[in-house]
Amino acid sequence: MKVIPFCKFHGFGNDYIVIEKENIPAGTDLQELARSICHRHTGVGSDGIAVLERLDGENTDYFCEIVNPDGSVAGFSGNGTRCAVSYLYYQHLWTDENLRLRTRSGRKNYRLIENPAKGTYWFEAGIGKPKFAGGDVPVSMPVHRDTVIDFPVTAAGQEFLISGVNVGNPVACIFVESFDF
Repeated sequence: MKVIPFCKFHGFGNDYIVIEKENIPAGTDLQELARSICHRHTGVGSDGIAVLERLDGENTDYFCEIVNPDGSVAGFSGNGTRCAVSYLYYQHLWTDENLRLRTRSGRKNYRLIENPAKGTYWFEAGIGKPKFAGGDVPVSMPVHRDTVIDFPVTAAGQEFLISGVNVGNPVACIFVESFDF
């Protein structure tokens, strides 16, 4: 078995394993790799892998494939791509202030704002215009809605009102009065 070099980064509470595509043996199933390496007890443990591939630089500089721990491929992950972009700076693979990153959900633009310590990077991330249409936010609803706003969902025996937005990947937002629980 070939050793695959990687780095593990975290961004706002999520940790990602970042791997350069050229270091992954040909024929490797990325979904299986993610399931095994992301496992918290038998692998390295992470919220996913970010696989980076250098592009020609004409429209985008790198492609980033995000694969979740269950093997599913994500269109985009804000925290995952920030980890990937940090890796590029950390390894000195990218030194310009601006980076154009292609993802499955389109091009995202990153601008290095600050590098306060080795391995610590702050970016301005242009991740695109959010989508609010019901078709862009996949939620199982009894009746079609044009938008998913204040939709009731029951979890852990409690009802929550969620609002859906898609910024490259769909997310559910819950507005609360306080973060103290």
